[in-house]
Amino acid sequence: MADPIVSTAPSVSSTSAPFVTEGFHHVTMVARDAQRTLHFYRDIMGFGPVKRTVNFDVPDTYHLYFGDAVGAPGTLMTFFEWPRAPRGAGASGECTTSPSGSRTPPSS
Repeated sequence: MADPIVSTAPSVSSTSAPFVTEGFHHVTMVARDAQRTLHFYRDIMGFGPVKRTVNFDVPDTYHLYFGDAVGAPGTLMTFFEWPRAPRGAGASGECTTSPSGSRTPPSS
């Protein structure tokens, strides 16, 4: 059995325990245009659309799910459509690196 994933990020203090997880269900990101996001992840990257719901805190916002054919936990990437979100800006407590490990040209 594989060991849990342990973060390599430095601890906040020398007495802090490392971040440990057995896995994840999904990673959520922000998209400014749901149609462009659908086109890119479905048609270019080959991720299947799994589900479309709304952000229950802001019901006029889509929550799009992409993943493998059955939507298995750990394969899912989700997006909130926030049309006025500033490009490339993160907020306090958010991961601002590319969780999928992919880099794409700005024109994609």
